[in-house]
Amino acid sequence: GLRALPALPARARSLRLRNNSLRRVPAGALDGLRGLRELQLGDNPWHCDCHILYLKRWLEDFSADSLAELRCASPAPLRMKPLRELTGNELGLCKRLLPTKCLEFFWRDLILIAGTIITVILVAWALKFSKKLVCQLILSQYGPRGRLLRRHISKNY
Repeated sequence: GLRALPALPARARSLRLRNNSLRRVPAGALDGLRGLRELQLGDNPWHCDCHILYLKRWLEDFSADSLAELRCASPAPLRMKPLRELTGNELGLCKRLLPTKCLEFFWRDLILIAGTIITVILVAWALKFSKKLVCQLILSQYGPRGRLLRRHISKNY
C-alpha cells in the first residue's frame, strides 16, 4: 500500500486511503481540499510524534468521525491510543517545531516595527524641516523693523 500521501487533486470529493502504510501526512497537504466530503484514513500505522499534530488538528476541523477511527501504531508508549486523545504532554518533543514558526513571526514583526519607527522619524523630521522653511520664508518678507518688504498680490484670472 501507499507509504506516502500522493499529490491530491484540489477538486477531490472523496479520499479512501484505508489499509495502507501511511505513517504521517505532511503539513499543509490537505489544506487545499475545499470540496472534500469523505475521508477514510483508518487502518494505517500512524506514527504519533510532532508531525501527527497537523493531521489531528485538520481532522478536528473536518470530521470528528474520521479522527475517531485513527489510532497510533508507534512509538511504543502510544501504541493503540486513539489519535483524538493525544495530548501535548505525550508529544513532548514538539518544542523544536514551534519556535521556528514563532521565530519567523518575530523577525517579520521586528522588521515591521523598525520600518514603522523609521517612517515616523522621517515624517517628524520632514515636518520640522518644512516648518523651519515656512518660518524663514515669512520672516524674509519683513525687514529688520518689521516692515513688509514685498507685498504678495494674488491675481484672479
